[in-house]
Amino acid sequence: MEDAKLAPRTIRSHYGVFRALLNAAVVEDLIAVTPCRGVRLPEVRKTPKPIASVEDVVRLATAVPAEYAPAIYLAALDLRMQGVCV
Repeated sequence: MEDAKLAPRTIRSHYGVFRALLNAAVVEDLIAVTPCRGVRLPEVRKTPKPIASVEDVVRLATAVPAEYAPAIYLAALDLRMQGVCV
């Protein structure tokens, strides 16, 4: 996967599925042990996340229809409703 130039996060995701498949094979006695033990995966680097400025939030809130503006301000303050899917 590294030769195919896949990103480290993609490699970890694919490997997680492969590992789960092999673990299921062990549970079903199709193989004795999983070869996934001790495999070193590429490190995923954390990327800085952009933070909206006050001006960005106000500009967005004024660009959307008025009934959505409170949601923009609440989201900017991280005061979203818990357990509600939108």
